[in-house]
Amino acid sequence: MKKGLLFAAGVAAGAIVSRRWKELTKKSIKVGVRTSRKVREISEEAMEELEDVAAEAMAELDAEDRAQAASEETAGAANAEKGFSN
Repeated sequence: MKKGLLFAAGVAAGAIVSRRWKELTKKSIKVGVRTSRKVREISEEAMEELEDVAAEAMAELDAEDRAQAASEETAGAANAEKGFSN
């Protein structure tokens, strides 16, 4: 009796799904596309932020390099005035 009831329930579910498969498939595709769009949007925002941080880091490195070069140049000039050579 239980097997017959389960079989009938399976057949009924199959009939419902077979009539609505196209609608269910379209809804599933829409959910996937919406999710993909949102993930792409979030990824683009994260990439822009990462690019901004990288640009700031590069600018800081350039400034540090210029400051170090100026410091070395100043130290070299001071040593030259004192008669020291490198």
